[in-house]
Amino acid sequence: MTMTDETILGELEAIADKLQIEIRYEPLDSRGGLCKVRGETLIIVNESLPVEEKVKVIAGELGNLNTTGIFMLPKVREIIENSTHRNLLI
Repeated sequence: MTMTDETILGELEAIADKLQIEIRYEPLDSRGGLCKVRGETLIIVNESLPVEEKVKVIAGELGNLNTTGIFMLPKVREIIENSTHRNLLI
């Protein structure tokens, strides 16, 4: 089974939801990233990015978080684990 970028994006959004992290799509001058606003952890993503790039941004940020114990499809876990930003922050 081949997963589309849209399907992967939906899976990443569901994982963020399980971690109680809101994903916001906003007009930005950058790709986006993880931030805290008034104590709430958010991933803000440039809304004009192609879906493939949105996947990279979100997977990269989720790769910085502890996702142990969160069920995810093996392909999605692989994408997160292979993300370029991996440094365990939270």
